[in-house]
Amino acid sequence: MKDLLLRLVFSIILSAMFCDLLFADTLILKSGKVLECKIQEKSKDYIKVEYAGQPLYYEYKYVQQVHEDASEFKADLPKQLISAQEWSKEIADEKRSKSSNYLIKAVILTNSSEGFSPLKVVFNGLKSSSTAGRIVSYNWDFGDGDVAVLPKVQNTYINMNYGSKIYMAKLTVKDEKGNTASALTRISVKNKNL
Repeated sequence: MKDLLLRLVFSIILSAMFCDLLFADTLILKSGKVLECKIQEKSKDYIKVEYAGQPLYYEYKYVQQVHEDASEFKADLPKQLISAQEWSKEIADEKRSKSSNYLIKAVILTNSSEGFSPLKVVFNGLKSSSTAGRIVSYNWDFGDGDVAVLPKVQNTYINMNYGSKIYMAKLTVKDEKGNTASALTRISVKNKNL
């Protein structure tokens, strides 16, 4: 009886592993790495996968190909498949090396963070910095549909609604090595006519 029970448990585990392999998705990154994973979510900006029991997020700019239910595709895969342990170690090594090699920081300074409509706000990103080199681009999104690309800019916020309206302004900076960082600031605009 004990032997039969062990066989049953073993066959269930094998079936689960086989189904897992049969229905695994494949993600090929631009770096050449190939991941057998399970796709959990797709958006217009990123893809979320489960790999080795861990959720991973990838922006599409880092993804070369996505193959869902790739059982028929696996015969053509490059020989660069890596184990989950190796991949986790590589991610940890990469994070460690990045954090020790540079620090990039986006900083937003404003002349005002609240006021009445129309509210003119001066944004300054010149305090942003990077230890990897100088900042080469400043990309502003003021949260009201307006954008700008200079380090110091002005935006006028208008609130036609009753009460206060909150805008989230975002600065994304990039250094000469291609590293990026972002910062957010809150702008509250009141309508003085209501």
